[in-house]
Amino acid sequence: MRKAFIVILCFVYLISCRKHADKNIPECINKNVFSFKMNVCTRGASVNEYTFMGQKVYAFDQGNCIADGQTEITDSNCVTLGYLGGLLGSTKINGMEFSTAVYVKTIWKN
Repeated sequence: MRKAFIVILCFVYLISCRKHADKNIPECINKNVFSFKMNVCTRGASVNEYTFMGQKVYAFDQGNCIADGQTEITDSNCVTLGYLGGLLGSTKINGMEFSTAVYVKTIWKN
């Protein structure tokens, strides 16, 4: 009886995770968001979608609890394009200022 309850509980959990995944966002990004939110600051972290250099990109911002933290920029195939911030305060991805990126929406934030 207890095993059946645990199996049902796990099944409900998996369904609820998929339910909250945005179908307009690539599956690999949804998976990365799920993993990311388990390993970042309790406040101030976010994942935002932008249009940059003619493509959709995603900014994984660790929040401000990490001194000199970096924001990872990935494309829709989960390929890392580069990092913003950090010790050197980088503002460019592939030689182009990320300030030219156009904000689309917030995927997740805490």
